[in-house]
Amino acid sequence: MAAETFLKAYLNIGRFSWHGVSLSSWIYRIATNELNQYSRKQKYQPQSLQQLLEEPGMAKLLHAQAGNEKEIIEKEMKDLSAYNQVRVNLLKLDNTRG
Repeated sequence: MAAETFLKAYLNIGRFSWHGVSLSSWIYRIATNELNQYSRKQKYQPQSLQQLLEEPGMAKLLHAQAGNEKEIIEKEMKDLSAYNQVRVNLLKLDNTRG
């Protein structure tokens, strides 16, 4: 959508004329029109989180994703802890030499 907005602005920059409206406002207007056009085409209907959770299997999927994220974060924390320990040990070495 952003690419389409800037393409339309680029293609129509020759038609832009200053009438108390800044260039950025003109681009925001193009973006708004693109968003409205997209919404009309997609017939966008927002769903609440509760509706998504009521979908079959969605709660299980979200729980599985949370478990995967937890494992990733725990590994990153372990790696960070090991890095910090090496760093502390290196600083101790530098202090004993001086």
